[in-house]
Amino acid sequence: MTGVRLEPAQTLLANLSTAELRQLAARTRVQISRAGSRSALVRRLTEQLDVDRIADVLRRLFPKTGRTPADSLRLDRVARLCGEATVQVYSRSRPAMGMVLLELRPSCLTLRTNSVPLFLENRWPVIVRDVGEVPRTRLYAGFIRPRRLHPAAQAAPPATRPYIIDEGTYGLRAGRLRFELKYSGPISFRVALLRRHQPTNRPSYLLTPIA
Repeated sequence: MTGVRLEPAQTLLANLSTAELRQLAARTRVQISRAGSRSALVRRLTEQLDVDRIADVLRRLFPKTGRTPADSLRLDRVARLCGEATVQVYSRSRPAMGMVLLELRPSCLTLRTNSVPLFLENRWPVIVRDVGEVPRTRLYAGFIRPRRLHPAAQAAPPATRPYIIDEGTYGLRAGRLRFELKYSGPISFRVALLRRHQPTNRPSYLLTPIA
């Protein structure tokens, strides 16, 4: 993906609000200005902390939550899942922003990430957000090049007109999420619940690469 800068520390912090950035600074004892902008906060934190330190603090930054009815599909707790998967970006002009679709039969689970390149790189922790299920026909409903749909498309692309940049299979067992992708090859992550987003109560996960 040309034109994409791989900035793992900035990508992790991009998921946090200004208040959460200040909490992270307090936990790590990084001195920050009270009047600093959000971008200044991110810059200061990335100057002082590496990716591993940020990921370690993120796991402890958010309070633990109890079980809910949606936990039957929580990726860090579900016993086993497997199926087809596609990696999609929202457009050729925004190749970093995108989503991963996991086949659930008869639907797909959509995981949104603000760094598809870092996800495929499989060397850095990334955050993905569960945004719910969509019909299985969405799995290949995207473009592989301008004006050319994926040959397995079973429906018209959604309004975001995504590009499918990789595809293959996935397996999930005991909090380990493994992919066998056509172009990126095998990639594996350990899944940990990071937090829940209100009011949807949808979880965000921290995916940590498995060597």
